[in-house]
Amino acid sequence: MPRTMNQILKTANKPSLYIHIPFCSHLCHYCDFTKFFYQKQWIDAYLNTLEKEIASFNESSFLTIYIGGGTPTSLSKEELNRLLEIVKPYSGSTIEFSVECNIESTIKEKLELMMNYGVDRLSFGVQSTSNTRLEEIGRKHTYEDAVKIIDLAKSVGFTKMSVDLIYGLPGQTLDEVELDLENILKLGVNHIATYSLTIHPHTKAYIDKWPLLSDDRSRDFYDLILNKLRSASYERYEVSNFAKVGHKSIHNHVYWYSLPFYGAGYGASGYLIKDGKHYRYRNIGKFNNYLNGEIEKDDEWLDEEKHELEYLMNNLRLKQGFNLEEYDSIFQTSFMTRYDKKLKYLLDLKLLNLSDNIISCTDEGLIKLDYILFKLM
Repeated sequence: MPRTMNQILKTANKPSLYIHIPFCSHLCHYCDFTKFFYQKQWIDAYLNTLEKEIASFNESSFLTIYIGGGTPTSLSKEELNRLLEIVKPYSGSTIEFSVECNIESTIKEKLELMMNYGVDRLSFGVQSTSNTRLEEIGRKHTYEDAVKIIDLAKSVGFTKMSVDLIYGLPGQTLDEVELDLENILKLGVNHIATYSLTIHPHTKAYIDKWPLLSDDRSRDFYDLILNKLRSASYERYEVSNFAKVGHKSIHNHVYWYSLPFYGAGYGASGYLIKDGKHYRYRNIGKFNNYLNGEIEKDDEWLDEEKHELEYLMNNLRLKQGFNLEEYDSIFQTSFMTRYDKKLKYLLDLKLLNLSDNIISCTDEGLIKLDYILFKLM
C-alpha cells in the first residue's frame, strides 16, 4: 500500500525552510504581511544576513523550501540569482521547492533561472480576473497579463502551479465570483487557493473602511466556490485549498502537521521541536538591525494545552482529519474518553465524522471549524 503524505512527511526526520523576501514594488490595499517598498540599496545587506541566518541553522538540507513575501520576484534577475545560489547547497534532496511570484514582476529570464536552480512549484497572486477589481485592490496586473505569464511558465517547463483568488471584495456579486472561477479554470493550473477578504489594521482597506461580508453572504460565496471547483475535478483538501490529484502543497502540510520548519528573513516565523517540546519564533526588531546582521526573535514554548489546540486546529483544517491512535500517542490520553460527550454532540450535529479510527470534519464542519474548536476546548 502506498504511504500517505502524512506518513512520508512525519518519517522524513528533516526540517523544512521558509524564506521571507519582504520587498514589493507596490503595496496592495489589503495585505498585512511584513513588507517594504523595494529599495535596491537594501538588497545586498539583506541577502548577506539571510545567508548567515540559514547557515546558522546547521542543517545540510531541507525537506521542502518555500520562498515567499512580500514579492520574491521583485528582486532583479541578478539578485534573484544570488538568492537561489544561497539556497542551492541545501536543496539537493528537497522534495518540493516553491516560489511566490507576482504577475507583473515575473519575466522569462527569472522563470528560466528558477527552473535551473530546481524550483519546481510556482504560486501566483492572481487574486481576481476582473481588471476593474484588480485596480481597486491595488494590483498592477491584468487578467490578460496573468494568462500570458502562466502560459510562459508552462513553456519554460513548470508543471506545478498554484493561483490565489480573493472573494468578498466590496460590492462583489455571486455572478462576479463565478466568472472569476471560470477564468481561473481557463488558466489550466493544478492548484487553487481561495481566500475570503480579511480587513487588517494599518492597511488601506482598513483605513477606507471596506465592508466585510455577512456570515450568510460569505457562506453563499464559499458554497459556490466549492461546487464549481469540485465539478472541475479539484479536491478541497483543506479549508481554502483545492488541488488536482497529486498536486497538493507539500510545504503547507508541514505547517498543518505541526512539523519543524525554520523561518529565515525579516518577519519570518519558525516552528521547531526540541527534546520533545514545541517551540515557535518570529524574527522581529528593527529592519535596519536585520540589515546589519542583528536578528532579534520573539519566541514561545508551547505548553500542553496550546500544543493540543494547534494540533486539533491544524489537522481538522484538512479533509483527511487525524488518526485517533496518533492523537492518543502524542498526548498520552484517549481522545474518545477525554471528549466523549463533546464528540457525540458534534457527531450528532454532523459537523464531525468518525470512521476507521479517523476524526474529520464534514463539509459543514469545515465551514464551522471555529465553532468545533470552541466546543472541544
